[in-house]
Amino acid sequence: MLTLSKRSKIDILVAEKSGFCFGVRRAYDLALSAAEVPDGPLYSWGPLIHNPQVVILLEGKGLKVISDSGQVCQGDRVVVRSHGISPLILAELKTRGAQIIDATCPLVKKAQGRISQLEREGYQILLLGNHTHAEVQALMGYAAPSRIRVINCLTDLGSLVLEKRVGVVSQTTQGEAFLREVVGALASRVDELKVFNTLCHFMAARLAAAMNLAKEVDLLLVVGGQESANTGRMRDACLKILPATYQIEGPDEVDPDWLRGKSRVGVTAGASTPEWVIYAVVGRLRELSL
Repeated sequence: MLTLSKRSKIDILVAEKSGFCFGVRRAYDLALSAAEVPDGPLYSWGPLIHNPQVVILLEGKGLKVISDSGQVCQGDRVVVRSHGISPLILAELKTRGAQIIDATCPLVKKAQGRISQLEREGYQILLLGNHTHAEVQALMGYAAPSRIRVINCLTDLGSLVLEKRVGVVSQTTQGEAFLREVVGALASRVDELKVFNTLCHFMAARLAAAMNLAKEVDLLLVVGGQESANTGRMRDACLKILPATYQIEGPDEVDPDWLRGKSRVGVTAGASTPEWVIYAVVGRLRELSL
């Protein structure tokens, strides 16, 4: 971690592993490159990433967020967001004549392939994740509805009728502990268990760095969109260590009262939070602590 401010009344520490992950960076760069080319309408199927500032910035450059294939005409460009897209929606867009710019995170692509593989091999598929999350909704499309179930917590397994052969795949931003718990619970209930670890190890390293920072500061700010699953998971993990942990989307949300009596403030961020937002939060902390 890096101490960014010694001129103020507090030390401001930023976790080393902050800012865009490689998958988000790739999606952002692809979208920016596409926006620089004046080649007709440019769309994103859903928000490119779960960060409101980035979505607004890209909209200003001409990238319009859509969720209806009927809005697309022949030759329009559509960026597939980092969370991926279901094969059905992709087929609809291609039928409409869309030019596809695939910004799906490579790790999400891997999970898509594993689900398809498990279905071909005849496994009942359990997908660990939040069923409302964009990545999970897209992943669900890579198997027939009757062959895949979303598991959000261990209690979901209780009422589930399991087949003899079960395959497990995870939303990339889930935690390793949850994966281990589910595998342990399944081991004695099925004849054959096939597990693909599709977790993002970058997320695990980022979470560990945030938790270590929470042990060394008086106040921790977790910067990221409210819709970001990995940011929320980071916030919850750090709250268990440091009650004075708050999730914010930007510098305007920093409450001056949080700084009262604090000498060391930590800043960390979700994988879809751009560096410039982190710097803006640090700048705001400097202003308030002078």
